[in-house]
Amino acid sequence: MPSVPAKRPARRSSADTKARIIEAAQIAFSTRGYAQSVLTEIAESADVTAPLIIRYFRSKESLFEEAFSRCIDALPVFDADLADFGRISIGMMTGGHEPTQRASGMIAHSIGDPRSREITMRLIKERVLGPLAQSMGGADGAARADLLVMIGIGYTTMRMITPVPDAAAGESPVLAGWLTNAVQSIIDWPDPLKPVQRANG
Repeated sequence: MPSVPAKRPARRSSADTKARIIEAAQIAFSTRGYAQSVLTEIAESADVTAPLIIRYFRSKESLFEEAFSRCIDALPVFDADLADFGRISIGMMTGGHEPTQRASGMIAHSIGDPRSREITMRLIKERVLGPLAQSMGGADGAARADLLVMIGIGYTTMRMITPVPDAAAGESPVLAGWLTNAVQSIIDWPDPLKPVQRANG
C-alpha cells in the first residue's frame, strides 16, 4: 500500500507573522520597557527568528514605533462623538482595554530611555494631541488636548504603581465618575477668548 505523504504545515501569511511580532513587541515594551526588551526574546514569543523581525521592521526602534502606533490605531475614542468622549475614554482606561493598557505601559517605560521617549513624544504629538486639538477647535484647543492627555497618562501611570484595591470590582465608581465628568468638561469647555453671554437679572 502506497504511503500517504505527510501534510505540510500551512504557511503563515506575511500579515499574520507581522501581527504576531507586533503583539509580542507590545507586551514586551509595555511590561519591560524598550531597553530591557531583547529582539531574540520578542522573536521567541512570536515564534519567529530575530533576523525575520529585522527583515520586516528594519530595527528595534522601528519595531517600537510600529508597536506604539498600532496601539494608538486601536483606540476607538478618536472615532467617537465628542459628546461621548469622557465616557468612552475613561471606560477604556478603567475597563482593562488592552491597547490602552499597552500604550500606557509603553509611555511610562519610555520616560527613562531617550530613544523610545523621542518616538512616543513624536507620535503622541502627531497622532493624539494634533487630532484632539483639531477636533475641539478654538484658540485653546491645543491646551485642552494637552490637559486631556495629562489626565489620561497620569491616571494610567498611577494605576500601574497602585492597582485598584479590588481588581474584580474594578475602579471606584466615584473616581471613574469624577474622571468622566472632568474629561468631558474639558471637551465641552467654551473658548475663553469668546465673550460669555450672561443671563439678565
